[in-house]
Amino acid sequence: MSYCTYFIRIGGILLLYATVLFAQPPQPLDFFPHHQGDVWEYWYQENPPTFTIAQNIITKDSLGDDGRYYLETSLFDYFVVDTTTHEVYNYFTPELTVGYKLYKLNADSGDVWTVIQGPYGRWSARMVDVYPILIFGQLEVVKVIENYQYQFGDPESLWVRTDYLASHFGLIQRDAEFAFPEYLLKGAIIDGVLYGTVPIDEADTPEIPEQFILHQNYPNPFNPTTTIEYELPAATKVELTVYDLMGRKVKTLVNARQPAGSYQVQFDGSQLSSGVYVYRLKTGKGFVISKRMVLLK
Repeated sequence: MSYCTYFIRIGGILLLYATVLFAQPPQPLDFFPHHQGDVWEYWYQENPPTFTIAQNIITKDSLGDDGRYYLETSLFDYFVVDTTTHEVYNYFTPELTVGYKLYKLNADSGDVWTVIQGPYGRWSARMVDVYPILIFGQLEVVKVIENYQYQFGDPESLWVRTDYLASHFGLIQRDAEFAFPEYLLKGAIIDGVLYGTVPIDEADTPEIPEQFILHQNYPNPFNPTTTIEYELPAATKVELTVYDLMGRKVKTLVNARQPAGSYQVQFDGSQLSSGVYVYRLKTGKGFVISKRMVLLK
C-alpha cells in the first residue's frame, strides 16, 4: 500500500489537504492508455447545448525501436507516446511531420511546457491541479491541464481548452471555449474491461475502413435522388461537392470534420436538368477523387 497526498480544490475557493491510500500509485503512462482495441465513448457537445455521442477507438498501435508507441485513432488522428520522457504528441497526418506536445504525463501542478510554436505565436500548456477522483467506482488520480495561446506582441493570453486526464482512463473530460464540456466520458473499454456504457456487441461496434474510398452513386442513372457513399480510415476534414460538366458548383453536400467510418449522403436533383454531373470527395489528408453520375428525367 502507498500513501499519496493531494491538495483538493473545493468550489474553487477552499483547498483541503488530503491523504489518499492507493494499492499502487499511478505511473505516468497510466494517464494515457495506448493499446489497440481500447475504446472511449463520450458525450460530445457538437452544437451547444445539444449533446451527441462520439466514440474514439485505438485502431493501430506499434512500439518503435526508439521506445515510442505509435497510435492511430478513429477520432483524434495520430499520437506518439514517448516511454522515456512521458511526452505525448498529437499529429493530424500519418507522416508525423508537425506535432503538438499535448501532454507531459509526469508533470506536476505548476509545470508549464510549449505545445507548439509558430511564426505568430505560441500554444502553451500548464498542469494546474492534481487530485484523487472516483470514476466508475475506482479511486484514480486526475491531472488538469489548461491550454493557452499567445500572440507575439500581445501580452494577453487566450484560453483554448482544459483537458482532464485520469489514471487508467486517459481523457475523461475536455472543456473548450464556448462549450463546457466539449467531451465528457460516458464509458470505456480499457484492456478488455468495460466501464460505464459502451456498445461491445460486434454488430454495434463500427468497423474502421482501411483506406479512403468514394463509391459509385446508386442508383445511376437516377431520378431525382441518389445515394453517395464514402469511407474514411481516419478522422479528417471532409468536403463532398457536386459540380456540372462546366466545373460550376451545384451543391456542397458535406463540409465538416468527421471521425473515421463509413458514410452515406442523399443527393436530390429535382431542381436540376437532365445531364451528367460530377461529385468530388476531398479530405484534409490530401485525398481527392471524383466520379460521374447521370440524372435522367
